[in-house]
This record gives sequence, C-alpha cells and structure tokens, in this order.
Amino acid sequence: MSTDAAHFAQALAALLQRHGVRGRVFTPANFWDVVEYGSGSYENRYNRMLRWLLDPAESHGLGPSFANALLALPALGETVDVGTRGVRVRVEVPVQAEADSPAGRIDVVLTDRVSRLYVAVEAKMDSHQHSDQLRRYADYATTLAAPAPDWNHRFVFLTPTPEVPEHDAWVNVTYPDLWPALEAAVATSIERGNRHAQKIIEDFLHDQVRRLDTAHSEAVRELYYEDAELTTPRFATPIAALARLLGHLEDENGTDVPDALFRQIAADEALATLDAERFHSEVESALDREVPSLPSGALDRIVAYVWINRPRVLHDHAPSGDIQDLVSDIARFLVGRSIEPGEVATVRPAGAPFVAVKLSSKRQSVRLFVAGDDGPRPAVYLAGNNRGKFPAVLGHYPRPDGVVCHLTSAAALTAIAQRGAELGGGRATAPALVAALVWFLENYVEDGKRQITCSDCGELKAANRLRRGLR
Repeated sequence: MSTDAAHFAQALAALLQRHGVRGRVFTPANFWDVVEYGSGSYENRYNRMLRWLLDPAESHGLGPSFANALLALPALGETVDVGTRGVRVRVEVPVQAEADSPAGRIDVVLTDRVSRLYVAVEAKMDSHQHSDQLRRYADYATTLAAPAPDWNHRFVFLTPTPEVPEHDAWVNVTYPDLWPALEAAVATSIERGNRHAQKIIEDFLHDQVRRLDTAHSEAVRELYYEDAELTTPRFATPIAALARLLGHLEDENGTDVPDALFRQIAADEALATLDAERFHSEVESALDREVPSLPSGALDRIVAYVWINRPRVLHDHAPSGDIQDLVSDIARFLVGRSIEPGEVATVRPAGAPFVAVKLSSKRQSVRLFVAGDDGPRPAVYLAGNNRGKFPAVLGHYPRPDGVVCHLTSAAALTAIAQRGAELGGGRATAPALVAALVWFLENYVEDGKRQITCSDCGELKAANRLRRGLR
C-alpha cells in the first residue's frame, strides 16, 4: 500500500470525527443522490424544481404560498402577492441578442397577469455572472416582455453564498434564504397529508443543506489544500482522480464539467499518471482499518461529499473602491477621458493594439476590444476582487458569441501584476498595467512554453490566439 493512500485514509477518518460530518455523509435515501451524475447540470435541475414550487397550480398543493414567501423576503422590498389565476411560470426564457451582446436565457420567470407582476430568477450554482447578462435580462423584461410602468418587476439573483449583482435592478437572495420557506412547505404538506410533495420538497431542502451548508467547508478545504489561497495542494489530485472514477466529473454529455477547481488540479501531471482504481482499493482497505464500523460503500459516499463541498474557485464580484478607481483609470488612460459603465469607447492610438474598451456596471472589471472583420470584437477581460487584487481574473473570448473564458493560472496573474509594478516604479498604475498586459500577451512563457491553459474552454493555446488577434 502506498504511503499516500494511508495518509489520505487517515485524513478522511479525521474528517468523519468532525461534529456533524458523519451525519452529512451517510444521509438517508434521497432522490437527488439517485439522479446525481455530475455538477454540470445542477443549475438546470434546481431551476426546474424552483419552477414547480413557484407555480400555484402545480401538484405540490401549496398554491402561491412558496412564491409569496420568496417575494416577502425583506431584500425584495415592498411585497407584491402572487394570485392563483393568470399565473405562468417558465424556465429558460429566451432573451434576444443585442448589437454587441449575445442572446441569453433567464433561468425562471413567473408572470401574474392579474397582479401585473413579472418575477425573474437568475440562479447560479457552479457559475457566475457574465457577458453583462443581468443588465440585458432586466432591460428585456422592462421594455419588451412586461413593459414598465404597467408591470411590477422583481429581479432575483439566486446564489449559494452572498454575491453582489452587477446590475442595480437585481437583488441577491441565497439558497439558504429559501430554507425557511421550504421548511414551511414541508410542514404544510404534512398537515394536508400530501406525502408525495412532502418527500420531494424534503429531498430538495436536504440536498441544498448538504451542498451549501458551509459549517464544514474549512475542514473539507484542508483536504484539498494546505492554505486558504489554494496554492499548496494536499490531497487535491487524489480527490479529483477518485471523483472522476466515480462519475462525479461527468455531465449529461459525458464530458468533464466546467469546474475551475478541477482544471486547476488537472494541471498537475500526477493526475494523469495516478492509477485511480488501485488507489481507490488501497484507500478503502486503509479506511476500513481506521474506522472499522463504516457501512459498505463508505469511501464512495465520503468522496461524493468531499467533492460536492469542494472549495469554489470563482471570481468574487463584491466591489472594491480601490479596484473601481484603478479600472476607471485604465479606461481613462486608453480613451483620454472618463467613460460610463457599459459604454464602448474608442481607444486612442497610444492604446494600441486595443481599439475599444468597456467598463462593467460595477466598474470592477474592464473588457478590451481588438479590430475585427465587422468592427471591434472583445478580446481580453480583466477583473479585480474585493481584496484589492488586480488582476484577479484574466479572460479571453475564443468564440463569437461573446462568452468569456477565464485563465486561472496563478503564475500568469502574478506575472502581470509584478510586471505592472516594475513598469510603474513600484506602483501598479493604469499605463503600467496596460503595458504589462501587452507584454504578457506577446512574451509570457510558462513551463517553458509560450502558451497558457484556459480553465473554461480547455484551449491550451489561449495566449497564442490572443497574440494572433493583437497583430
């Protein structure tokens, strides 16, 4: 048996000793466990469950009570009740494309034609805001789908943990904010003897708690990495190997899910060489010796729990005053004047090779354009985080639909920041950062290769694609 397998088994045994973890791992039979086949489709399945709960005419027998509980949350302001007549609830509602923005789909939409109420829910699980989608969806709702002022609008940005929406019309609601409403729905189902609805709602609630309760997130993170910044791996690679072996990395199409953490782990060559079947057997034997009372199949359930509760490598969209000032300075340097969020402004010749620039609505990120066949096309995306780091995210646009892909190479981001500080005489000024970015795209070398792995599209030559576009 390998030493790594023994140490990993010891770490898993220690995790089970944490208060409440064992109960989370070895839960009673749950519908969501049965249909589990990778995290890539969880948003879609959760959205369909929300649609069912929000529809007062559905088989849950709750009427509009869940919808009204959502609308009664203090964050949503003045309460507007949903009735029982003239109500329609849909998923994946299409939104038309704009001149410089792709088409999209609002996750869940409730319309009440009697109350003249339009409720849009944009839900996130393992993804984040992109392509100015919240602004586009709000504009679509208020001008085309349900024009103001004839309709009342509520825009709900639903996330696992608090996240600042990039458009002011939207209000952030977390999944845990819904738990009291789900608990009330369970109680109502019991009272009315609707045991089928009771079980469905209980399973939905328990699955959320299992996935989103952060009480044990630190303990799980310590299995993956030695540090909170996720830079020093501990058991990240073996966990990913076992998760892949057990099917937790596959979506409906049988492909690896677009998970930034996994792609960060995948850069470790040990993942390709690890014999997952053998490692699984060795860990299982070692775990049986560490904790003799475990039920059959315990390792698989522990790995599922650890993978589900893995640390998320997602961009923090909370605003930072320092980052907002820096991003505005970059745009001002490129254009020669201050620009408004959302404005696509022409860059001065001194800003070449870029031809246009656009600020996000929160001024926390900037999009840079290069010359395209049909005018400026987006090429580079830069964003800071709420702790003052810039760039915290670097993205590129490999496809014509305007969807950004993120490059999560920590070394690459550090190289840009360090080069910017050098060129700025110890301070990362706007001109220095722009020059550092151009230097990075033209000259950066990582692991002896002039290419960088893209965490989203898997493009190994993402930097080279950018370089060709900049010429």
